[in-house]
Amino acid sequence: MRHELKAFCSALAGFAFIAWSPAKAADLYKAPPAVAAAYSWSGCYVGANAGFDSGRFGDTVIVPGGTLLIPGIGLIPFLGGSAGVAQSATSAAAGFQGGCRWERADHWILGFEGDFDWTDLHGTAAVYGVDPPFACTTGICDGDTFTDRMHWESSARIVLGHSFGRWLVYGTGGYALTQVTMAANFIPISLPGLPPFSGATAGDTKLVNGGTIGMGTAYAIGRNWEIGAEYRFTFYSEPGAFNLGNAIPVCVQNPFGPGATCANTTATGSKTLETNQIRVKLNYRFD
Repeated sequence: MRHELKAFCSALAGFAFIAWSPAKAADLYKAPPAVAAAYSWSGCYVGANAGFDSGRFGDTVIVPGGTLLIPGIGLIPFLGGSAGVAQSATSAAAGFQGGCRWERADHWILGFEGDFDWTDLHGTAAVYGVDPPFACTTGICDGDTFTDRMHWESSARIVLGHSFGRWLVYGTGGYALTQVTMAANFIPISLPGLPPFSGATAGDTKLVNGGTIGMGTAYAIGRNWEIGAEYRFTFYSEPGAFNLGNAIPVCVQNPFGPGATCANTTATGSKTLETNQIRVKLNYRFD
């Protein structure tokens, strides 16, 4: 009986060793877990943005000089004039953007992006002290006002950045375009011995070219969605003369008879414009 029990125990131990050995060997030689693929920022995307604009308009208004032809007297010269005004403004802004990126193996990223934003950057400035001590001798009077308004702005830019997993930091720069209106309100005025001027209002709208430069960051919140923030400084070139309509007529009193001879003068304006833009962006990137 003792020999039979010993044989049974030996067989059981042998069976347990045989059963354990393959499982242990499988554990020892199991393949390592697969490593998740690195996130890639390559691809094209579209999205929306919202933010804030601040800007500064620098205006110059010119009323040209000329000559009046007075019968029996001849040509009488009269002087023109100019005035400069500057104004700052702020506005909310919102729009959309789209572009494409390519990520290299060393995680440097090259891309391009275009955007379009609606805004209402505007302000009005009054002119004072242009004709002391006389009233309106230059065609621009104390109290005349000039209004600037930027309706929208757009850009086409290169993007250069570097990724850190799901984070992206980048710089950007390129071409900018906007639409700007400039308007003038010349106040009514009456001078002794001269016909009264009832006032006039006129304006002109132009497309203005410029350049933009900035920086931003983005974070991938999923396989296809990303959020980000961007700052840009944009400077616009001189767009040419804005037609501001008739300023106060320039009148010359006839020294040899009653009344005065007057000539309407057409005022023109030019401007500079700089803006600072802050945007929060949400993009959907296509696979």
